[in-house]
This record gives sequence, C-alpha cells and structure tokens, in this order.
Amino acid sequence: MKSVPNSRKFSGLGHNARLERLLDNIEGLVAVAQSDTDLVNAISLLDPLPKPVRFKANTHKKNILFGAYFFLFCGAVNILLTQTIDFSLFLFGTAGLFYIGSSMMHAEETDQLIHLSEQIHQRSRLFDYGLEPVKHSELPDFKGFYRQFHTFEHGSYISKVHHLLSGHYQGTDHSFTYRYFHITYTKAGRSKDAETHVRPHGRCGFIVPFSLVKNLRISDHALKFFKPTWNSGSNQFNIRFAVEASDDLATAKFLKPALLREIEAAGAVLSYIDLEFNAAGDLCFSFDDTTTLNGMRRTGLHDPAAFKEEILAHNNMSNMDAALEFLHRLMKYSDNNFDQNTNTQSATKFKTGSTA
Repeated sequence: MKSVPNSRKFSGLGHNARLERLLDNIEGLVAVAQSDTDLVNAISLLDPLPKPVRFKANTHKKNILFGAYFFLFCGAVNILLTQTIDFSLFLFGTAGLFYIGSSMMHAEETDQLIHLSEQIHQRSRLFDYGLEPVKHSELPDFKGFYRQFHTFEHGSYISKVHHLLSGHYQGTDHSFTYRYFHITYTKAGRSKDAETHVRPHGRCGFIVPFSLVKNLRISDHALKFFKPTWNSGSNQFNIRFAVEASDDLATAKFLKPALLREIEAAGAVLSYIDLEFNAAGDLCFSFDDTTTLNGMRRTGLHDPAAFKEEILAHNNMSNMDAALEFLHRLMKYSDNNFDQNTNTQSATKFKTGSTA
C-alpha cells in the first residue's frame, strides 16, 4: 500500500488545484488497495477540505483563457463578416460563450468526483464478495475454456475482456468456486443499403465445476446456436429455450419441473442466457446483460465521512447474488437427495440495472 501524501504539500495551492491533486492521489491509492480499510484511508485525504467537497465554479485559470480566446475569435469573425465592429453583439456573444465554457468545465470537474466515487464503490463491492483478478498462473487454464464453450464464439471475435475474476460461494447445500467474466465481442451485419456494420455486444458469465450432468446445452432460441434435440413437458419452456442433449434419459432426469421454472425465471430477466455443461464436468452460464457487478451507491466523495461508513459496510450486488443463487439451486435441484417433484415457486430474483 502506498503511503498517504502529506496534505501540507498542497497548502500553497488554490482550492480547485488542491482538490484535483488530491483526487489524482486517491485514484493512485485506490488502484493498489487491498481492502476496504485501504479505500477508507484514501478517502481520508479529503478530510481537511470544506464540506461538501466540490470544485468552486468559475475560478479555474483555464476558464479565463477560454474566455480570452473566444473574445478574440468573436471579434475576428465579426470584423470579417460585417467589416464593422458591433461592440454590443461582440460583448454579449463573448460573455455567453464564456459562461457556457465555464459551465462545461465545471461539469467535467464534478463528473470527476462522481466517476472516482463509483470506482471506489465498485472496488469495495469486489472486496465484499471476495472477488479477485484471475492469477496469471491460471490464465492458460481459463484460455482452455475458450475452446470448450460456445459462448466465446459469439460474433467475429472477442475485442476486450473487461473483467476476469475468481470467487467462492458458500450456499446452504453446496459451495463452489467460480470464475466470472465480462467480455465484449463484435458482430457484423448488413443494413438495407448493403453496407456492413460492426456492432459491439457485452456478455457476462460464470464458469463453475458441475459434474452432475454432462454434454448438455440449454440456450435461448434467439441465439440460434443449434436445432433442439430434446423437448421438455413444458410448452412454455420449449418456446423460449432450445435443448441439445447427448443422453435423453439423463436430460429428462436432470430437467425436472422445478429446475425448468428456475431457468425460465432467469431467462425472463437476463437476455439470451446459455447454459453449457461440457464433458469435463464444468458449466458455463452466460448472458448478454452487463449489470452483474452493479451496486447502489448512496453517497460519494462529496461527503467523505458518510462515504467511508458506506465503504466499510457490506455493499450488495443484487444480480451477482441472484446469479450465484441460481447456480446453487441448479446444484441443489440436481442433487438426488432433493425432492425435485416438489411444486415450489422460483426463488431466483433478478433486478435490472444500468451498465457495469
């Protein structure tokens, strides 16, 4: 953990310059933080500042330069177009542009506080769930999954891996390690004018050990990965999902009514879900939504004391909880010790959210 900078170094700076430098230092400390305590220590750099913490409007030197440049620009345009100098129009125009420029710069500074607050909150959420970046030594193993699961065959190619994390879930009946991924892939298509357009798509998912069933694929029909080879006794399920099975008897034994309802509940909220159980005893559960790591941030750096309390508390990620519970229930419902014929309602609850 980096040492906390001495606030005396900033004593000769103006408020905005001091705040900018403190935010730069906080961002550096957040990048190497190993716990919520480290995050709280970084936020504490703002304690000496007046509250609420914010940039002062219309005091930055860049605003003055912005106004001066526009003053000269408007004057030159006025002379070129009219060959005369209309000072009233000139001054009003310059004043208006100066105000707009100042407001835009102040808005950018405010966005900096919001963006860093969210960055800190997300890092805290990862700490709360014990999520860590996949170790370099495990990367060759993960790359092997690329060749085993079709979810990595979406589009033309994977353009970016946003998150590759590992974690552990302790449920009431089963516990399991998992790897979470968030990738962006591109998909080419043709418009009515025959032009080719490339569009980015986001996809998230979990890879978990799952030896209770093998060589089974359950996908949203819209993905069009394959033609179904097996149908359940539920017309509603068959309309929404395609099933590709290598063993019809094992599939029928696994996909009992309670489990079908769980898959339908997940598919009702998460877009284009895909469950692929490979021959090696692993499951890849993926979907197009990218809100899994989202959480609700109630405060931020503008109120350091309240923000530190929020960071030290457990911050929930509702869709992460629901996805992990869904995986847990898959294991529970496929366990021979569980009465799968029980007519229970789905307990998996997903929430929609904004981008990750």
